[in-house]
Amino acid sequence: MRQDIRQELRKYQMDKIKPNFTELGRQLGCDPRTARKYYYLKDDGYENKRKRRKSKLDPYRNIIDEKVKNSCSATSIFYFIKEMGYTGGISILRDYCHQIKVKKTNNSSCKNSDCARSICTS
Repeated sequence: MRQDIRQELRKYQMDKIKPNFTELGRQLGCDPRTARKYYYLKDDGYENKRKRRKSKLDPYRNIIDEKVKNSCSATSIFYFIKEMGYTGGISILRDYCHQIKVKKTNNSSCKNSDCARSICTS
C-alpha cells in the first residue's frame, strides 16, 4: 500500500471533497483507478462493501426450500409461488433450486472410505 497516495487522499476526505481521480493519478504518478481505490479505503485498510440487493425470491425462500426437500421441480414451484404473488422469473428460481440441491448432495455425500459407487452400507 502506497502511503503517499493514502496521505494525500486523506486531505480530500477530511474536507469532504470528491477529487478528480484522473488529475490526482497524474500528480501522484499512479493510475486513476488506484487513486480511487485508496480514496474509498476505510482507515483500517478494508474497502467499503456494497450492500447486497434484495432478491425477489427472498419472501419465498422458506417455501422454496420446503418444496425442494419434497422433490418438487422448479417449474412446479414457480407456478405455485406465482399464485402467491411472485413477480420474478423462472431462471432465478431454477438457479436457486440448483444451489439448494447441490448443497443437499454435498452435505449428504458419503465420506466413508468403504463406500462403493456412492452407496453407503453403514
